[in-house]
Amino acid sequence: MDSRIRGALEQAIDNLLEKDIIVNVQWIGEEIAVKSISDVAIGYVDGIIAAVAASVFTALKDRRPTDEDAKEVRSIVRRRLPEIIRKIHRELNR
Repeated sequence: MDSRIRGALEQAIDNLLEKDIIVNVQWIGEEIAVKSISDVAIGYVDGIIAAVAASVFTALKDRRPTDEDAKEVRSIVRRRLPEIIRKIHRELNR
């Protein structure tokens, strides 16, 4: 993965962390029984990052991410996961 793609993904995560996350998923817990709105929020963030990755690869490389690219995206998410979880918990505890 080249630095432009990595930078775009890191920026997308930064942008997500600057916005409220829970407000976008809270309705799910109101519609169906969920064990953890926190887990729903993590899935929401992961989905957004996956969509951004697909868009960035299409825009910059004119292709979809390969399996190897997907592993690198997961590595970025895994590294940033503690930060994402802290953000979600802060929102839930307001």
